[in-house]
Amino acid sequence: MSFDGAPQRRQAICKSCEQEYPFITAFVRVEQESSSAIVYAACHGHEPEPEAWLDVVLGPFSGPDFADNVTFSCRVRSTGATLVEGPVAAEGRVHYFGCMLSPEQARSHPSGGQAWEIVTFVATNEPTLRAWIGS
Repeated sequence: MSFDGAPQRRQAICKSCEQEYPFITAFVRVEQESSSAIVYAACHGHEPEPEAWLDVVLGPFSGPDFADNVTFSCRVRSTGATLVEGPVAAEGRVHYFGCMLSPEQARSHPSGGQAWEIVTFVATNEPTLRAWIGS
């Protein structure tokens, strides 16, 4: 697994607290698989400890309807991660998200293991995200 180009970082404004936060877009190449991933990470500090809200879009990215793509959403802290209803980071980018999986669907989806591998890869290899969550 590797980044397909350098992750893109920018500052965004939180709609609920109006504070700036780091927003990361990373393209991930999955070795020996017919899929790739786009990861959106919004680094928030609303909770007692910093957390990142991630949307992981996994698939072949073949249009026009992107029906073979699936999207997992989760929150990541230094203490672990949990699935959540999405999208959580990438509002307004749903045209290529494919099937938006609920936490229950994501737990049993065949691509679930790969999605968690991508979350772990990005959380440990993207410097801004790693520093934010303290992994």
